[in-house]
Amino acid sequence: MVEIFNEMYPEHKGLLARVITSQTERAKDLLKYFETESLPRIAISVDMLDTGIDVPEVMNLAFMKPIGSQIKFWQMIGRGTRSDETCKNKQWLPGYKKENFLIIDYWQNFEHFNMMPKDDQEGPQQIPILVSIFNTRLAKLEMLLGDQSGEDAKRIVEDLRADIAKLPLDSFTVKQHLKEIREAFDDEWWQYLTANKLELLRLKVAPLLRFASAGSLAEAFFVSKMERIGLNRLQQKDIITASINIKEEVDLLPRNLPQIAPYAGLINDMLGNNWWEDISLKRLDEARKALAPLMKYKREQPPLVIELGLDDVIESRKWVIVNKGGQKLMVEEYKQKVEAKIKQLTDSHPTIKKLISKEPVTLDDLVDLERTLETELLSDDITLTEDNMLKAFGVRVGALTDFLKYVLKLEHLPDFKDVVRKAFDAFILEHRYDADQTRFLRTVQTVFVQKRRLEVADLYEAPFTNFGLNAVEKLFSDDEVGEIMELTKRLIA
Repeated sequence: MVEIFNEMYPEHKGLLARVITSQTERAKDLLKYFETESLPRIAISVDMLDTGIDVPEVMNLAFMKPIGSQIKFWQMIGRGTRSDETCKNKQWLPGYKKENFLIIDYWQNFEHFNMMPKDDQEGPQQIPILVSIFNTRLAKLEMLLGDQSGEDAKRIVEDLRADIAKLPLDSFTVKQHLKEIREAFDDEWWQYLTANKLELLRLKVAPLLRFASAGSLAEAFFVSKMERIGLNRLQQKDIITASINIKEEVDLLPRNLPQIAPYAGLINDMLGNNWWEDISLKRLDEARKALAPLMKYKREQPPLVIELGLDDVIESRKWVIVNKGGQKLMVEEYKQKVEAKIKQLTDSHPTIKKLISKEPVTLDDLVDLERTLETELLSDDITLTEDNMLKAFGVRVGALTDFLKYVLKLEHLPDFKDVVRKAFDAFILEHRYDADQTRFLRTVQTVFVQKRRLEVADLYEAPFTNFGLNAVEKLFSDDEVGEIMELTKRLIA
């Protein structure tokens, strides 16, 4: 664990996190430093910090082993309960104030001592993702209880049993309830399902899934959304809004990756409206099983934050704002305007013509294309911002070439991220940089893709500080820094 912190914060290597045990050399000195100095900030200990130490500024406690005594457990929790008034080193606190602290319990000690908050107690209650998926599947199966021999019901049963198989049988809490749910592991029990059996699954099995590993959260959340659409379909509810959300996620899958390329046809179909018309549960399940494992490859997407009242949100979806004067256009009118501009570019731009005819294109071609799209689609009369893109087309992508790829279904058009990567590959190769310089430039590449801009001042801020204070000056000459800036400017010119 200490090695992980050293890699994350190389400028504090060997100082940020320290192991402190009775066998540690100068253990008493390290304890004193932890109490009174800014480093080490993270203490990893065995039976050394449980009692008798007073560090009011402690904000996080992580229990990495089972605790045998409840009294000792309370004493250990007490290391974090000191109030803000007792804190002497306010600069160590987030926002210079201690209002709460975090406990991470890796061994279910709270469950062991029956100290978990009840459902009717105050405080946020969040349903774990696997529990949510399981309950949605139960709701679907309940609606199909009269047709248990049907293919849809059989698939749901198969999914539910796969969920139950994920229960960690060595978990203390699961062991406590194993007798109550043991019959759910028997094949015969599933031959004929009743409302009482579904109730057992809902009340006894579902809560235990919070102890199961969710694996990839991106995959789990995608599964949850697809299951919810399936339930809405059975309930004959509208699925248009939910499908827009799924389209946005699916469109973030980079189809040029070899793992995803075989599913490009399915992805393109799902991005259209026809695929969702009168959709069957079978088709939803097939798409879910095919694409869920691929969600870990999804491109990062900044969340859309709308700080408006509900009525304002509903009203705002009817309009898009163009030009700096705040002119409004109806969404449908705006969509037609953008499509007409794309049609005009398709007929005239040489790079788009090459892409449509599947001719090879150069990096300069792609940079020129992005520059043209910036000029044409960010003009006052179009203003194709991410918000407008989402309202009119149901997608939101970080670069205009990616939007063009979506609209024209140009699978072989590299994503903006790939264009940047190729530009940096060529730049690094041309200058024959060493390993440290290359790692720094790869960080420049990542930050540039995320922010779509870069200034010299940024190179002195996080995450570049991980390379050391003023690392850019130690790794590159002024002329080389200028060349790096020119590269990024050329990519967004």
